[in-house]
Amino acid sequence: MKFEYRPFAVLGFVTAAVLIACVYLNEYAAVFAVAAGLVSLVLTLCVRKFRHKMLPYFLSAALIISGSVFIVRDSGFGNTAEAFDGKSLEVSAVVTESAQRKNSRVYYMAKAEEADGDEVDFSVRLSLPYELDVQIGDRITMPVKLYKIGANSDSAALYYMAKGVRLGAYPDSEKEFDSSTVKIEYAAKQPAKQFFADIRNISERRIYEKLPNEYGALINGMLFGDTDLLSQETQNNIKEAGIAPLFAVSGLHLSIWVLGLYEILKQFNIRKRLNSAVCIVFTLLFMAVTGMRASVFRAGIMMIIMLSGNLLRRRQDSFNSLGLAAFLLCISEPYTVADLGFLLSFTATAGIVLCCPMFERCVLSKFSDRLILRPVKSIISTVAVSVFATLGAFPVTVIFLKYFSVWTVITNLAVSFLAPICMLFGGLSVMLYRVGFLSDFAALISGISVKAIEFIIQKIASADITTVSTADNFWQYGIIISLCFLVFTAIAFKGRRAVKAACCGILIIAVAFSAGSYVYYDGLMQAEIINLGSSYSVIIHDKSFKALIGCGLDSYSSVNISDRLDYAGRGDSEIFLLPKSQSDNTETYSLLKNNSFGTVVTKECSESLKTVTGSAKIVDSGNYEYRLNNGSAVYFYDTDELSLAMLEFTDKKVLFILNADYGAELPEEFSEADCLVCAQIVPDSIDESGFSFVIACGTQVVAQSVVQDKAFVNTTVVEAFRFDSVTVNIKNGNIKIITRED
Repeated sequence: MKFEYRPFAVLGFVTAAVLIACVYLNEYAAVFAVAAGLVSLVLTLCVRKFRHKMLPYFLSAALIISGSVFIVRDSGFGNTAEAFDGKSLEVSAVVTESAQRKNSRVYYMAKAEEADGDEVDFSVRLSLPYELDVQIGDRITMPVKLYKIGANSDSAALYYMAKGVRLGAYPDSEKEFDSSTVKIEYAAKQPAKQFFADIRNISERRIYEKLPNEYGALINGMLFGDTDLLSQETQNNIKEAGIAPLFAVSGLHLSIWVLGLYEILKQFNIRKRLNSAVCIVFTLLFMAVTGMRASVFRAGIMMIIMLSGNLLRRRQDSFNSLGLAAFLLCISEPYTVADLGFLLSFTATAGIVLCCPMFERCVLSKFSDRLILRPVKSIISTVAVSVFATLGAFPVTVIFLKYFSVWTVITNLAVSFLAPICMLFGGLSVMLYRVGFLSDFAALISGISVKAIEFIIQKIASADITTVSTADNFWQYGIIISLCFLVFTAIAFKGRRAVKAACCGILIIAVAFSAGSYVYYDGLMQAEIINLGSSYSVIIHDKSFKALIGCGLDSYSSVNISDRLDYAGRGDSEIFLLPKSQSDNTETYSLLKNNSFGTVVTKECSESLKTVTGSAKIVDSGNYEYRLNNGSAVYFYDTDELSLAMLEFTDKKVLFILNADYGAELPEEFSEADCLVCAQIVPDSIDESGFSFVIACGTQVVAQSVVQDKAFVNTTVVEAFRFDSVTVNIKNGNIKIITRED
């Protein structure tokens, strides 16, 4: 592939690569990028061979601009978060997005302009117990407590940083929170963003009027990316079937509408240039209504460039268009590269743009243009596009989502003809809402299509094998090294030699990392400790088993635990050992709703808990034993004064004290262990000399007080607050503590 004629592709791809390195690897990569860009620029100016070429200047510009923008943005994020973290202030902020509801809370994105009377300039995520009568553009003034988002979850921090938000806020005195503590100033003039949000909300309501059930939720999910009203079972089926991108508004949705409109206008003999101008306006409106999401913005820029080529009578280049879209998105918000929608959309599109022309030349061109072969050619082309999009997005799926569906290609092919029909007629039912019988007919067609899609999803999701976990590091590093090798072969070789070298190299890498993964994980049991401040949780897993012990008592704990459960992979959790002290709170219910457990064990199970556990088997017991296939076991003991769990594996024991009083007596079977994990109170009956390892969880004050209260002798003590993660590995009768620094 020749890049000398694609300067915007180089500009966009290099910018995105630098920012990904800065966000996910090390922020010092930005300084290195700026330095490398300056060196590259000096060499370009000094070396005559490069001086008159365009590409080196674009490369230097990408390195300098991306590094500089990240340094400025990261400095602003860091300084703002550090300055306001933990402070209680009266904040005045302007609402920038419509309210979002989740886990009995209401969330607003807002732009803070004043804090205790001083001018400020930062975005904040406001969490409230109920919805306010406000719209985009209205000003809210109230006393809040600010905090840095993502203190316990890197993925949550990156998600909101991609939206330009680093601080969260909640009412400073939530028990007394009412309308008297909130001052609202309504905007004199409705902003354009609210106008487009109203269009989206009206459209969603009209679809629900026509199809007031799960089918309406599915159609809205495909049209607007709103999946909040989908049942958890349907969301799990979508994930397992591998068609989650269908419910994230992207280029597919925009292409269906714009190309459909283009063909309709063409049938009315509208001139090509006027047709393109109308479609450009429609593209801009679509981008506005869907909230300018990264994936839609990428598709919109590419579509506008393509249509502009018709206006200017110039042929557009797909790689240049994709690169320009990437550059504009990344420079406007460097943390956009942390948005999975951005990564999936760009890599899938790159896979199509890179592979489809070669497939056209090497395969489809061999087919005769006879009428009888055209359907076969069309089917093969459709299959190829689905395969190339899946291959393009595969590295992102493996590295960031930590799983991939084995049915992705088949499911996408099965719904590829139904989804456009569903979306087109769903949209028509909204636009023709005032023409009753036409709107009803369009809703009927859309409903039949979405019913067929749901049937296909359910059948595929019910297969014995649906997803493959890629959570371990061998998958991650194998994919990264393979990508680097592909880039090397593309630069070093040409034509068939490049293809042969790439295939051989990737095969060798796959075999090596598969063998390494098997050797490392064979006979290994892991207990991952999730430090939650006042408490902790534990995920126990090996190749075939996964269990959760304990949970937190706030929304950030439940989100963090859910993230780690996904990262651990290996399907659904077999058991959830839930202490009585943590069993009856909103965030526990949220954790149960968002994750699948085979068995939930707790003492004195409430009716509310039974309602949210779904298909899980509930064991109402304070003394439980779960035997593993290899003869090992997990034990659980729960009373009003003491909650314990123990993992016994290959003659090694790990004791987890989840909740305890100082005077509590340990049962005899829990009195000896090789490793102790605790937080806050450790009973006086504990023999501190009997442990080889002690992991003290909680905040710095809590962890250090536990260590000081108990004089642990000849013991390796790990204070969990010092690390991003702490894992206990048991293999071949040995215990090893693995820590990863933040």
